[in-house]
Amino acid sequence: MNAANIVANTTHRPVPGSISATSASRDSVRVRFDAFELDESNALLLRDGKALALAPRPFGLLCALARQPGSLVTKNTLLDDVWGHQFFSDSVLKTAISEVRTVLEDDAREPRYIETVSRRGYRFIATTTTLPDVMPVPGTDFSGQPVFNRVADGTATPQASFPAIAAIIRPVYATSEEVRYAHELKVRLRASFLGGEEARCP
Repeated sequence: MNAANIVANTTHRPVPGSISATSASRDSVRVRFDAFELDESNALLLRDGKALALAPRPFGLLCALARQPGSLVTKNTLLDDVWGHQFFSDSVLKTAISEVRTVLEDDAREPRYIETVSRRGYRFIATTTTLPDVMPVPGTDFSGQPVFNRVADGTATPQASFPAIAAIIRPVYATSEEVRYAHELKVRLRASFLGGEEARCP
């Protein structure tokens, strides 16, 4: 391994797989670009509403780039944010970039989403639209109780936001305003029904 391609270690070393302090302190990215929707907080990458499978490291890499559209993000910054201040060569970064490009069907020679800046880093070049914050609501029941769906093997599985589950069951989203409205409507209908019952009682 070429020593020139090794990133210098810092005084602290997080547990492998953990999120670095730098990336953890930033707001989660939730954007749309072309047919894709990237939702970092729910670990979802959608294309035309369908979930795509992407491993955690490449997914984190895509989020780090999409968080700064149009800006050069250096190799060291990406390695620090996604891999957490550890000894890693550029090869892991190149492999992850390749995986992201494969999922996005992006050509490195004629990029639409991720541009390589020779020997320096990468730039997210797609035009993004920031999406409003939403809260996942299991099923369509606003009672607060989880809704279970039957999956292929016949077992009951709650709605979840992980890519592996989302490939089978797509979560239903509603804004907090919609949730409040649905709750108020439910209360009014119940009050109206109970009022009508009381009116018919002798």
